[in-house]
Amino acid sequence: MAEDVVNEQAAVELGRRITQAGREPFRVGDEEFVCTVSVGIVTTAHSQHSPERLLQEADLALYRAKDRGRDRAEVFDEALRTTMVGRLGTERMLRRAIAEQRLRVHYQPIIDLRNGHTVGAEALVRIFDPELGLLLPDSFLEVAEETGLLVALDEWVLAATVQQATAWHARFGETDFTGVSVNISARHLADAKFARGVIDTLDARGLPRDHLQVEVTEQVLMETSHSAMTGLRALRDAGVKVGLDDFGTGFSSLAYLRQFPLDFVKIDKSFVHGLAVTGREDAVVAAIVTLSHALGLVVIAEGVETQSQLDAVKSLGCDRVQGFLLARPGEPGAVDERIRAGG
Repeated sequence: MAEDVVNEQAAVELGRRITQAGREPFRVGDEEFVCTVSVGIVTTAHSQHSPERLLQEADLALYRAKDRGRDRAEVFDEALRTTMVGRLGTERMLRRAIAEQRLRVHYQPIIDLRNGHTVGAEALVRIFDPELGLLLPDSFLEVAEETGLLVALDEWVLAATVQQATAWHARFGETDFTGVSVNISARHLADAKFARGVIDTLDARGLPRDHLQVEVTEQVLMETSHSAMTGLRALRDAGVKVGLDDFGTGFSSLAYLRQFPLDFVKIDKSFVHGLAVTGREDAVVAAIVTLSHALGLVVIAEGVETQSQLDAVKSLGCDRVQGFLLARPGEPGAVDERIRAGG
């Protein structure tokens, strides 16, 4: 909080000075580092403005600074006020959905390209709204993360996924179906008790540990702490499969595939959609497949929606595929039907 700031421009100037000061390098041992600063600013002359409201508004301005490239200062304005109203409505909807048990998990089959069999499924959260029907993650996950509700959401999805995976193992244990994958956040991995809790849950239900696969994004791996990486390794050492989701969307390179404890890689749909168009994506996917196979990793192509994309990922050597062309996310019964039909 800064008092005696005469106007908004003076606040912006203060934010600018803070970001400039943050650019000064500093040393830790023998290494030199630079830690840039993003600043969100809100000004007020109204006594009815509560501290909580001001912090929410400054936080939205901070997110705008990050979205616009970081290392800068941004001011809360009317456009952000409109966004804030929408986010508050989404937060209230999320809290009601959790309290009223209106969360749902749909599963998208993962298909083996060698024989066309369903070998797994990815768990995807939905919210059932009495008026709007099923709401997809794009409409609420960002708000869930910002408000701290993502932890409760993830815990519910993980519990439901393990329960469903146990049921599928009992029915299809003699088939090629080898379990369910679920996304895990960095916050969970950083919890020292999380990995042990997952392992104990699997053992208590009698579910083979490799019938649960956890997926983390590039961003989670790049920003993960030492404790989070310890949790990831503990899961993998216990037999839980670990995969890198949406590979290619972040800033990591192929070298990352060697640095982390992984069993499979999912190529992001943005590359899959560009296959056989310019040739550039073909080369990238081919490189990912070659290095992944050299490291013993299974390669899954995400977002396959056309026959030409399916033909391309086959020719480039991908092992598995998921996408609307083959199967959309749906109720568990839809996965049952595919497995029983031999697909």
